Amino acid sequence: AGISDEVRSNLCKIPDLRVISRSSSLKIQGEQINIKEIGHSLNVQYILEGRIQVIGSNFKVGIECQFSSKN
Repeated sequence: AGISDEVRSNLCKIPDLRVISRSSSLKIQGEQINIKEIGHSLNVQYILEGRIQVIGSNFKVGIECQFSSKN
């Protein structure tokens, strides 16, 4: 399992937090749409976005949670 699967798995353990499936989130991967459109498309209120930066033999993981206001 990759980092995104690990994060998703841990988020699923939080009561009252609905986490969409990986396949649903992959539908919009690479699309040039804004956060509001993503939230509406996936019917979610928050978007968790991550990136990995390789620095020599190390790597840095960045995660950002953005409010999409699905309404």
